[in-house]
Amino acid sequence: MNRNLVRIFALALFALAGTSAHAAITCSISSGGWSTAYVTTATTTNVTQSSFTLTCQRNVAADSTSLSYVVSVDNGIHFQGQGNHGQNGTSQISYENYRDSGCTALWKSQGGNRISGAMTLSGFVGTTVTTTYWGCVPAGQTGLPSGSYTDTVTMSVSDSSGGGAAIGSGTFGITIYYPAVCNVTQAPADVAFTYTAFRATPATASSTFGVTCTTTLPYTMALDATSGVVAGLQYLVSLSASTGTGTGAQQNYTISGTMPAGQAGTCATSSCTGTSVRTLTIGY
Repeated sequence: MNRNLVRIFALALFALAGTSAHAAITCSISSGGWSTAYVTTATTTNVTQSSFTLTCQRNVAADSTSLSYVVSVDNGIHFQGQGNHGQNGTSQISYENYRDSGCTALWKSQGGNRISGAMTLSGFVGTTVTTTYWGCVPAGQTGLPSGSYTDTVTMSVSDSSGGGAAIGSGTFGITIYYPAVCNVTQAPADVAFTYTAFRATPATASSTFGVTCTTTLPYTMALDATSGVVAGLQYLVSLSASTGTGTGAQQNYTISGTMPAGQAGTCATSSCTGTSVRTLTIGY
């Protein structure tokens, strides 16, 4: 009886040792991710190229020397439904990762949207391949606060020749710089005076202009000079405001001008025209 027990115990040990002798192919995957500056006035998709590096190796002699693999990515940590988003505070900007520079072939976790490939493994030294992908941010996303919109995406590697077993994973970061932008979106027209020599009351004139700035962005407005002389007539000009805060939509302001009464001017004929140029500066 004692001899039989010893035999069974020895066979069990041998079976356990045999089971642990085989190890699966293992992989590491990494990417520097991508970052881009988003221009709100652009009419085309913002496209940024990046790549990931996949390194795989055999661990024991029983491992195959060939590997077919697929690499998938999730929707990041700020996803909405199936859509990827970079986040800044409570605000989000949408983007996606693609397998092509034309931004038509999504890179996702579902079937045909994954990136597939194959490599030959030799010895027990890692074999490395580098694959390109693209980050695409749709145009026309306006009215957002300026700042850095970030996300983190997880990549997963599966052995498609070995039953789809997971063999590696990694993450990469996304940063979309939504720039502080201020533009004069409606240029001011001329501040045009009609003045009769020695008139008894001041002459007035005005013009409007529009400024569009990134949401929450503070900005300043100034003229290079607030007074001048044209055709021998002194004038004064002023802005309806010197500061503003962007809303993402056009904000309108006024340039007001005054020519004091009682001036003769320097016209040598019954009527004449003159021009004085002023510069409007938007600072942010």
